[in-house]
Amino acid sequence: MTDNNNHTDIDTLIARYFSGEASEPEIAYLTDWIKESDDNRKYFFELQDIWHGLNPSFEAVDIDLQDAEDKILVKSGLRKKSPSWIKGFMKLWSRIAAVLLLPLILLVVYKYVVPGNRPDALREISTTYGCSMKTTLPDGSVVWLNANSTLKYPAEFEAKHRDVDLKGEAYFDVHSDAKHPFIVHASGLDVLATGTEFNVNSYGTGTTSVTLVNGNVNVGIGGNDRRYEMVPGDYLKLHDGKVSIRKGCDTEKYCSWRNGVLLFDDDTLQEICNRLEQIYDVRFDITDPKVAASRYCMTLRGENINEIMDLLELSAPIRCTSSTENSNDSVPSTQIITIASI
Repeated sequence: MTDNNNHTDIDTLIARYFSGEASEPEIAYLTDWIKESDDNRKYFFELQDIWHGLNPSFEAVDIDLQDAEDKILVKSGLRKKSPSWIKGFMKLWSRIAAVLLLPLILLVVYKYVVPGNRPDALREISTTYGCSMKTTLPDGSVVWLNANSTLKYPAEFEAKHRDVDLKGEAYFDVHSDAKHPFIVHASGLDVLATGTEFNVNSYGTGTTSVTLVNGNVNVGIGGNDRRYEMVPGDYLKLHDGKVSIRKGCDTEKYCSWRNGVLLFDDDTLQEICNRLEQIYDVRFDITDPKVAASRYCMTLRGENINEIMDLLELSAPIRCTSSTENSNDSVPSTQIITIASI
């Protein structure tokens, strides 16, 4: 079911099948369609449940109440007998109307009654440590979700604004729609766009940032009435309630993660470790402030955390020691890496 037309066609075919009017080729096509995916099979049986609810095993048509009423009224002289062709036409039209309207009824019930399929129902996608994903939102906007992140959005964007909630990091390629602004709500700020590309980093560590790649965005800060207009190349950072904007930055440094690359250019070891903690299930303890302030240039392409630590040891006089944080059965253990000078 990739588009509305296909959806309507399959609803009509299912309605014909339930009403016993589907041909053998149609039944064969429907059977193949059900076998194509678990979603198709689930959708068919959901409509089947609705059909059985609307059409119980007791056949109401076996008792023709209208026919009985007509006979009584004719015999009593209160109504003239209608020509038989009119009665036949009305029965035929009733059957045609049932076939035409049933798909619409089933679709409305499925979308607005079945839990989780209402337009205002929220959907949620999440990623674990070390994994990222790409998805398309109901409006056609494309989102790359970084590791250890969660995005919430409605099943359909029907309000004046296209609102999503982000915890973690995501890169947005927003479908252009000036009449319905796209708004990302992250910790401490909201990013308003109509059709553009930007990155939002909001892991709840006291720092939230926005990197604008194309177009323009308008950023609001908490309850502050002031808003910030950004242009391509701007990097806005909110740290402990204070806003700073860097102009003409290398956007790939903040956005290359969606291609599986981490770029560090003259960053301190502390900044590098803070970034790695967002993506990997690891915590760092740098014992020497001078080591924490040392600067590195690195390009990482999918290395695991142990390989990254080996690279750091090769490039500086430091030693990385790994241990495991105490945990109970319900909370996974966290790797602790202590970095000390040698």
